[in-house]
Amino acid sequence: MRIFITGATGFIGSHVVQLALQEGHEVVALRRNGSTPRIKLDSQPEWIEGDLECNCRDAIKSCDALLHLAAYGVVDGMNDWANCFRWNVHGSVKFLLQAIDMGVEHFVVCGSCFEYGRSGERYEFIPVSAPLEPTGAYHSSKAAATMASLGLAVDHQLFLNVLRPFHVYGEGEDPKKFWASLKKAAL
Repeated sequence: MRIFITGATGFIGSHVVQLALQEGHEVVALRRNGSTPRIKLDSQPEWIEGDLECNCRDAIKSCDALLHLAAYGVVDGMNDWANCFRWNVHGSVKFLLQAIDMGVEHFVVCGSCFEYGRSGERYEFIPVSAPLEPTGAYHSSKAAATMASLGLAVDHQLFLNVLRPFHVYGEGEDPKKFWASLKKAAL
């Protein structure tokens, strides 16, 4: 399978690229100019330099699926409303429409557990059906992007899976995060 991956140099994206390549998939990976994966990759995907507003039609048209992992606001200090909505909503919709125009029908969109926001406080175990009640710029923009993706899937009869990962940790994680700082202190 030929897979296009956005957010390919981020923490989750780097691991997904590595796994997809190890499983024998062809990977086309979008990265911002100068961005490098968070982990050392055993082999390299076909890199496309740009952002969610770039014209990637030629690279997308040969892909079977799109994994949209790119996000703005994950890192502390980047949680401003204008940029979160510019990239997480507008940029994402623009990029998904480009993929739809190129014939891609299978999508995975990575949201965030923070989309649940305040509703998560009412559950011991948050069900996927919990209402989205985000509390900040990043959380709200990811919820809006999820809703837009779901609407696009219905409107264009696409196969869509939305993921809302909870806290993840491991090799390549931001060194300021808990697990990375704990590991550093232990070593």
